[in-house]
Amino acid sequence: MDNNKSAQIVDKAIHIIEMAIIIMIGIGIVMKLPSLFTYLIEFTKANDVNNFDTFQRFLESALILVVGIELILMIITPKPEAILNLIIFVVGRHALLHANGMVDLLIATITICIALFSKKILESKKFFGKDVE
Repeated sequence: MDNNKSAQIVDKAIHIIEMAIIIMIGIGIVMKLPSLFTYLIEFTKANDVNNFDTFQRFLESALILVVGIELILMIITPKPEAILNLIIFVVGRHALLHANGMVDLLIATITICIALFSKKILESKKFFGKDVE
């Protein structure tokens, strides 16, 4: 009986910590939104020399917001599909913003393909014609 009560206390503490993390990420997302609009306005006003840098800052800001939202969804709904979505967005963000060459892009592409293939299997519940659970 003592182990059951301890497990319940730990489970409740973990749930409280998860909710605190969700709230902090949500606050961070809301605080980052104005900068997204600022980058968008700068992008429309920028000349050709600064256009790429401005767009890259805008894209970086937008993608980090998407990753934050996907992280919240993963914590709220702990399903394999949510984890795979997060992986896809994180790898995609890395490939778009921080890839150092063709090898990085190739690895990112293969990773995204594997994640999408895994997601398709989970959604269809079939793997090469056989039912999976």
